[in-house]
Amino acid sequence: MTVKLNCIVTVDVTFLFIRSNHRDSSRLFKVEQRPVPLSVQYAVQNPAQRQVRHAGQSAVEPVTQIVWFKRDLRVTDHAALASAAANGPVLPLYVFEPEYWARSDVSQRQQHFLIETLIDLDRELMHLGAPLQVFTGSITDVLEQLMLNQSDQPEGGVTLWSHEETGNLWTWQRDKTVAAWLQSRGIPWHECSQHGVIRKLSTRSGWAARWNRFMTMPPIPVPRIERAVRSEQALQSPAATGLNISSASRLSEGKQSGAIESDVELLLADKWQQIRDVLSARCPSRDETPCANRQTGGRRQALALMQSFFKHRGHSYHRQMSSPETAEKACSRLSAHIALGSISMRELVQCAWHHQAEIKSVPRDKRDERVGTRARAINAYIARLHWHCHFMQKLEDSPHHEVENVHRGYCGLRGDAGGDDRAANHYEAWAKGQTGFPFVDACMRSLHHNGWINFRMRAMLMSFASFQLWLHWRQTGLHLARLFTDYEPGIHWNQVQMQSGTTGINTVRVYNPVKQSMDQDADGVFIRRWVPELKDVPSLHVHQPWLMSKHDQRQAQCIIGSDYPAPVVDHMETARVARQRLYAVRQLEGFAAEADRVQERHGSRKSGISNRGAKQRLPKTPKPSPQQSLNFPE
Repeated sequence: MTVKLNCIVTVDVTFLFIRSNHRDSSRLFKVEQRPVPLSVQYAVQNPAQRQVRHAGQSAVEPVTQIVWFKRDLRVTDHAALASAAANGPVLPLYVFEPEYWARSDVSQRQQHFLIETLIDLDRELMHLGAPLQVFTGSITDVLEQLMLNQSDQPEGGVTLWSHEETGNLWTWQRDKTVAAWLQSRGIPWHECSQHGVIRKLSTRSGWAARWNRFMTMPPIPVPRIERAVRSEQALQSPAATGLNISSASRLSEGKQSGAIESDVELLLADKWQQIRDVLSARCPSRDETPCANRQTGGRRQALALMQSFFKHRGHSYHRQMSSPETAEKACSRLSAHIALGSISMRELVQCAWHHQAEIKSVPRDKRDERVGTRARAINAYIARLHWHCHFMQKLEDSPHHEVENVHRGYCGLRGDAGGDDRAANHYEAWAKGQTGFPFVDACMRSLHHNGWINFRMRAMLMSFASFQLWLHWRQTGLHLARLFTDYEPGIHWNQVQMQSGTTGINTVRVYNPVKQSMDQDADGVFIRRWVPELKDVPSLHVHQPWLMSKHDQRQAQCIIGSDYPAPVVDHMETARVARQRLYAVRQLEGFAAEADRVQERHGSRKSGISNRGAKQRLPKTPKPSPQQSLNFPE
C-alpha cells in the first residue's frame, strides 16, 4: 500500500495529511511540536500499535517503523524520519541495489560520493541511538527476510516510510513493484514530500505558489528515536541476505557507554570499510572510470559549502557562473549534495532568504556596489533553486522523458541511438575530448577529471553533440550522466532534450563552440590547462588551432592532425544543416498542437515565485504546412 504524505508545518502545530485508498489510512494526524531543546519528540494521535499477548497478559507492542533512505540522506528536515519516530521504534535502512548500479547511467564516482554521504548519515543516526542498517539486494528481499525472522509476530508488524523519489526510469518502475509487493502483504508505505516536486500533479497552474509556500514552512526538527532492536537482530541473522553490519551494535553501545569521539570514528571507519569490501564484489558499478578530483560527499561538506558560498564565494555568482574558469569557485557546488539530499532544498532556500534579508537590512545610504552585486547574485541563485524543482517536476510527471522525445514530432529525427560508423567515430571523439575543438575538448576532459562542470558548459557539450555532430541525445546523455557526480535525472534528461531541440517549446539554441571559447576563456587559460597539446599555441590561434600555418604549427610544437586532431566537422555548416532539419519538423501539420500539449503539461507558470529571474520567452510556432502532417500514436 502506498500512502501519500504531505507535511505542512506551522510554528506551533504540524499537520500530516495522509491520503490512501486503504480503508484505515485516510485520516488527519495532528502532531504537536513541543519546545524540547535541539530535538523534538512528536506525539501523534492514533500511533501504529498492535496487541500481543505474553504469559496471559495483554501488552501493546509498537510496530517497527522502517525508514527507507533513498535520495534524502540527512536527519534534519526529514519528514519520513520524524513521522516514523512519532509512531514507534525506528529501523533506518539503506539498500544498495545491484540492478541499479549495473545501469548505463550511473558510475563508480557517484557510488563513492554516496558512500561518503551515508557515512555522515550513519554518524548522525548513531548519535540518535539507531545506526544505519545497510544491505545489498532489493528492498523487498530485505523486508521479506525481516518478516521471516519475525515469524512469531503477526503479519503486518512493520510500516515503511520514505520520501517520494524522483529518480530515473528504473527507480520509478522499482517503486511501482515495491508498492504492489507491500500492498499484497498488507504493509503500509507512507511516502512524504521533501521539496517542491508534487506527485500526481494535475495542472501546472498554481505550482509556483505551492513551491513558495512549502519552502516558507519551518524545517522539521531532528526527532528523538527509539531503536528497533529486535528488527535489527532479525536482519543480522545468518540467514539474512545483504551486508554483514555486525559493527552497528557496537557503535551504538559504545556511544551510550560514553565512548570518546575518536573511538566512534574508528568504529565507523571499520564498519564502512567492510561495506566497501562487500560492495566491490556484490554491487560493482558498470562504469568504473576514475575521477581524480571528485568532490567529497557528506552533510558536513554540504554545510561548509553552503556557508562559504553565501559568505564570500558566491558574491559574484551571477557574473562568474558561465565561465568554467571562474565557476568552479563562484558556484555553490552543492548540486551533488542536493541530489542525494544531504541538505534539504528548504534549508538551502531559507538560508538564501536569510542572506537576502540581511542585505536588504543595510541602510540605503550605506549600500555600495558590493552590496548590490551580492544582492543580484543571491537573487540569481534563488531563481535557480526554483528552476531545480521546475525541471524535476517534468520528469516526475513524465518519467519516460528519459528515453522518449518530449515532443513526439521529433521521433526518428536522428535515427536510433548509436547510428552508423561515422556517428560512432564522432561519439568516441566527443566522449574522449578529441574533437579538434579546443574548448569542447577542454570541458570534456575537465569533466572526466572533476566529475563536475558548470551549467553553460554542460549545455554546450550537449548542444555540440546533438547539432554539430548530429548524435542521438540518449547516447550522449548517458555518457554525461555517468560523468556527473551530481547526476540528478529530473534535471539531466530534461536539459539533455532542451539542448537537443526536442522539447518543441523551447528556443532551439545551437552553441557555437568557437564563440563560447572566446567569450568564456578569452586568454585560453582553461584550454591550455586541460589540452596541454596546445600549451605553446599563441592566444591568437588557441581557439581555432587549425587556422595556424604549417610554420606556426611547428613553432608551437603542435601539428594539427598529429599532435592534436583536426576538427571532426565543419561546425558552421553542420549547425546550419541541423537548424534546417529541426525547423522542417516545426513546419509539419500537428506540430503546434503537440507543442501546446507539452506546454500545458510542463510549461512554466511563474506567478507566485518571489525573486524569480528574468522571464524566458517561448518560440513562436510556425504555421503548419498543408502538405505534411505528424501522426502521433495514442
